[in-house]
Formats: sequence, structure tokens, C-alpha cells
Amino acid sequence: MNALSLKSISYASFLFLVISTTAVDGMFHTIFGPAMMAAAPIALIFLFFLLLTAKKIETFIDFHFFVLLYILWSSISYVWTTTPEITALRLLAFNFSTLFVFPIFWYHLKNYKNLNQAYLYYLVAIFYLGTVTVSNFNNGIMATHYSGSGRFSAYDIGTNEMAIMLSCAITIALYLYTVSESKLTQFIAVSSVPIMSYAAFLTGSRTGFITLFVGLLFVIFPLAKAKGAGKLMISTVIILGVILIAELVPEDLILRIFSTGQSLSTGNLNEREVVWQIGLDAWEEQPFIGRGVDSFDKMSNHAHMDLEAHNTYLSILVEYGIVGFMLYMSILVSLFFYILKVNGIHKFLMLFLMFQLLVAQMTTNLQDNAILWSTYALMISHCWIILNKRFE
Repeated sequence: MNALSLKSISYASFLFLVISTTAVDGMFHTIFGPAMMAAAPIALIFLFFLLLTAKKIETFIDFHFFVLLYILWSSISYVWTTTPEITALRLLAFNFSTLFVFPIFWYHLKNYKNLNQAYLYYLVAIFYLGTVTVSNFNNGIMATHYSGSGRFSAYDIGTNEMAIMLSCAITIALYLYTVSESKLTQFIAVSSVPIMSYAAFLTGSRTGFITLFVGLLFVIFPLAKAKGAGKLMISTVIILGVILIAELVPEDLILRIFSTGQSLSTGNLNEREVVWQIGLDAWEEQPFIGRGVDSFDKMSNHAHMDLEAHNTYLSILVEYGIVGFMLYMSILVSLFFYILKVNGIHKFLMLFLMFQLLVAQMTTNLQDNAILWSTYALMISHCWIILNKRFE
């Protein structure tokens, strides 16, 4: 097998990995779980052979060093966890998806063309999940974890996670419409926005609404660039989206979404403040190294509350302690500094995505979510490509 065909197969498996990681909520959920389990090793095997034959290997940066340390610390936490049988599966899923995704993305995303192609695959995968969400609504199939709640999602993906994925995809869609010279890419990007916005409302996620609002604000960039027919098309898409939401989304979901302010003022976020207090009390007992992976869920069960942390930062603090929390913060700070170094629409895209993910993690557990780490991988690769002016 010659080097060209080896690279082609490796790149094809990488693109399939982009689809499978963005279309799955965790490693073993939905029909995409087996797809990702197959794509990641294949991509890694071909990557290994390419690295052996490569004349020059892209140097990893400090961001990757912090990711590696975080993964190692999460693995070490298995020693003192209170739920070893659950933790083993969770660590395998997290380490497999995260440790493999970063080097594979880093190797294949070498220039601006590769980057935008990966963004397009990312968008298409999540747009597909949006259409499944809409289809489930039309067929009366409610979200698995919220049966009877009137909330909808795709497959076994949580409603909050689904809304966040759709919101980030909308930001990327508007970015692709602005920078792409391909009419097909522009059409896919702009036509996906109303459907994904509609699907995000159908999840009934209040956190998702905030991230959706931020994503839709990115429309100022394509509007600023567009001329004549372009401005008309974008305006039509916005009007269509508003009509879809106003006419088709059930009233109870609209009321739920817009009750965020009331929940904050009364101090009642679906009993989350009680769960957060349980977590903080537990953290004080083991502040430095944490209580181990999945310990938060077990603590809430002891308190007769079958709830997860609903806060990524608190979950990491309780389970991995100050050490794990500082390592995770180092990842975010490192990424943020690289974002500050780029300019123009690239910086704004990164800042919008960063804000969406930071807000989402305040009320959702995303530390083991494939979409979070895949987005981080795309963002750091984007920054590196722009900083090194690889526009060929």
C-alpha cells in the first residue's frame, strides 16, 4: 500500500470519526457507539503507520500536555473510587474517546481546507440528530430520560446535551456560511439553522436556550459580509426560524424555557441547588484528590435523590479533587490563550464556542462527553492552523 492510499484511508477514517464523535452522547450510547468504537482504532492504526513513515511530525503543544495530565489523573482516581465496577467502564470510554481523538485530529487537520471540511462533517452529523429530534416530536416519541415530560431528543441523548450540540452546530453553520466559497456548503449551512433551532426548542432545555441565543448572535457576521440576495436569504432563514418556533413548538416547552429567570430568583433549579450542596459537603471531606469517578451519583443516591451533579466543574471538583479541577482549568486557560492570539472571524468563532461550552457546563455534566472534547480538539487545531498561516 503506497503512502498516498494510506493517507487517503487514514483521512477517511478520521472524517468518519468526526461524524461518530459528534453524533454520540458518550461512547456507548445510541447506534453511533459501535461506529465510533470501530472508527477510532482504525484511524489510530493508520495514524501510527503514517507517523512511522513521516519525515516530519507536528509537535504537540502545552494544551495537549494538560489534556494528557488530566486523563492520567482521572485514571489514577480508580484506585480510591467508591464505585470501581462503574468507574472502569467510564474510564475506558472517556480515555478511549479523548486520548485518541486529540492526536488524530491534530495530525489530520493540517490546513484551512481540512479544518472547514471537518467542521462541515461536524455540522452534518448534528443536523442529522436535529432532524431525528423533530421526527420524534412529530411521532410523539419523548426523550428517553424524560418520559412523559413533553421533551424530545434523538436516540438516547439527553435533552440538555442535545440542545448544546445543536447550539454549537448553529454557530459553526453561520461561520461556514460566512467563510466558505462553496455554494453547496453555504446552502447546507444556512438551511440547517432553522431546523436545528426548532429542534433545540423541542428539547425544552433552559441551558440550551441560552447557548442557542449566543449561537444565533453569530448571524451578525454573515449579515455583514452578505450583499443583496445574500442578505435576503439570511433574513428569510431568520423569519422562517421564528415562524417554526412560534407556530410548532408546544406552549408548555416555551413556558418552561422562559422560566429560567423565575427559577433563578426563587433559588429552585429542579432541586439542583440541593444536589450541589451535597457535592460541596462531600468535597470538604476529601478536597485534594477527590472521592473518585462516579462518586457524585452515589452520594446523591444516599441522599435519596437520583440526580447527577448537573455541573461539570462541581462534578470534577468532587470526583477528582483540587488536583483534577486545576488540571481541567489549565486545559481551558491554555485554549483561551491560543484563542486570544488569533484574529478576525476565527477569534470570534472560538470565543462564541468557548462561551457556549463554559455556560453549558454550569448546569450539565459534560466532562465525559465526546462532543465536548471533539469541539476542544477542533478549536485548538483551528487556532494552530491560523497562527501558522496554513491557508493552502
